[in-house]
Amino acid sequence: MALIQWVNLEKNSDYLDDPEITSLDRCGKLTIRTAFATDSVPLSYKVKVSDAPAADNVTYNAAELGRNTNFRMTKGATDISDTDKVLMEDSIQLPAAGGNKYQLSAADANDENVTSVEIEARRKLYYQFMHMEDSSGKVTPYSLSQLEQHCDKYFIKLTKLSSAGDKKIPFRKCINSGKGGRFSHVGFANDVKANYDLKDAFKKVGCVTALSNYIASFKTKETVISHIIGGIVEPACTIDTDKITLWLTDKELLWHGLDDADDADKSWFVRGAVNYKPTSSSTLANRTVEFFKDDVEIAGINIKSYGGRREIVLKIKPGSDLASFTAQTVGTISFRIKFNVIKGFSAGFSWGGAGFALTTCCTKAWFEDKRPQDSNVIWNHELGHRIGMTAHGDKDHSSTNSEFFVKAHLPDSPPKLYGENRGVNDKGHAGPHCENGSLTYDESKNEWSGTPGCVLFGATGTSSASSPLDYCADCTDIVKKLDLSFS
Repeated sequence: MALIQWVNLEKNSDYLDDPEITSLDRCGKLTIRTAFATDSVPLSYKVKVSDAPAADNVTYNAAELGRNTNFRMTKGATDISDTDKVLMEDSIQLPAAGGNKYQLSAADANDENVTSVEIEARRKLYYQFMHMEDSSGKVTPYSLSQLEQHCDKYFIKLTKLSSAGDKKIPFRKCINSGKGGRFSHVGFANDVKANYDLKDAFKKVGCVTALSNYIASFKTKETVISHIIGGIVEPACTIDTDKITLWLTDKELLWHGLDDADDADKSWFVRGAVNYKPTSSSTLANRTVEFFKDDVEIAGINIKSYGGRREIVLKIKPGSDLASFTAQTVGTISFRIKFNVIKGFSAGFSWGGAGFALTTCCTKAWFEDKRPQDSNVIWNHELGHRIGMTAHGDKDHSSTNSEFFVKAHLPDSPPKLYGENRGVNDKGHAGPHCENGSLTYDESKNEWSGTPGCVLFGATGTSSASSPLDYCADCTDIVKKLDLSFS
């Protein structure tokens, strides 16, 4: 059975809180002690570290070795101790890669050799689990065993410390992932940070995994709905004596049902105006009347389980110009409305801007529950970002430093990297991703089509195919090569 060495951990006594670590000798540098009988002290002595028999070790190229000293194997000084035996002691820092297997051999001046058991390099990551819950709402927690198993394939032991326990954070209906939101990822991170109580040693090589409710953003849109009085009934507009009902006909949903304060403020509405165009001369010709938040209400029924509205009502006040418009028997009334609609829902994100590593997945999207098994690809993707994927150590990263790690310490990038240069090659996504697979990006429409081949594609899939749960062949060895000491 191989001896496991946690190459990314320092020799910090806090790690002994982890039941899997019974000695600090298993953390960081490998201490090698070779014993000789007192009457057989060698005149010369050396220790050799070599790949274990049948090992399939990943290797670093010259550029990577020059980029990060943790990619190299380094050897410390030899020590001699006087006891009933003579101990020759060396320290060796194995390379950062996980899954590499080594064997030690020691030889004295008489070419007497001894060999060690097989040594396997692995990495440890720790996480503290949190979920939203308070008197006004609850997010149901679930196990992240799938994520732990996914990491284990890349020789990363993702460990939840039972001593820390799960934490509850305040329920927030929606984290607004866009500009202008009332409750953003910053506020969410502050909620999490107030409950994150792992020891610093674990935080350095750890993260929070938190379950949230909705993660969404809105965009502002302007549309014109025209109604010919006495003409064909318009599907987007009906006029009654006291109200006008307007529908969005392009399947978009109003920014409603995601934030109680936004709903009370009618944040879905920006402004509107009504114009009347008669078929003959009229004192009302080309007159425009503005209408405001007090004049409109959300209407209709939810088109999804928990929300989803496309219908608004504009009130007609007796004696108003609007009442005069609707009293006409001929002509055209045009409604120009600017409103906020849902731009999209995000399944999760990974962020370190609050001074710690935070990953989250939503439990609702598009006003429906999101099943835990449907979030597996998101957890695998977002944890990938936390550990340095998609790596791009060979690219220009001078102006895009990460909150998690020094990008200059990363391995080289895969051939299908995109998005590492923010604002230049994003292709509709945020951050470094991999476009391996049968994919096409239409820049004019900002749309992807085809089949993703890597879990680090920038979305959960395209309109025709979902992203896989695992890394592509190009990224597999890169994940193994990552330096998870985060130093």
